[in-house]
Amino acid sequence: MQDPPQIGARMLVLFDGHCGFCNASIRWFLRRDRDDRLRFAPSDDPRVAEILTRHGIAPDPSSILVARNIGTPAEEILIRSNAAIAMLATLPAPWPTVAAAFRIIP
Repeated sequence: MQDPPQIGARMLVLFDGHCGFCNASIRWFLRRDRDDRLRFAPSDDPRVAEILTRHGIAPDPSSILVARNIGTPAEEILIRSNAAIAMLATLPAPWPTVAAAFRIIP
């Protein structure tokens, strides 16, 4: 397998590369990710197919996914709101507080 577009503790965000809303959301996160903690790849990128297969997940253009701890025993995939909350939590203040507030809202 080729190396996934992730280095170290960065999270890999998988999104629909053909969706205008998704691309705008990714640009929003890129502007705020001053600590360079996120990496982005379209969900149909062949380099991430193996990661999704390990978790029994098919690329879903209607949902955002986050892969954490890739290649380790703690590897996990977060889906939908859990993915968005994890992404917000990696950004500088005030976004971790916003993420914490979203965690308590059902």
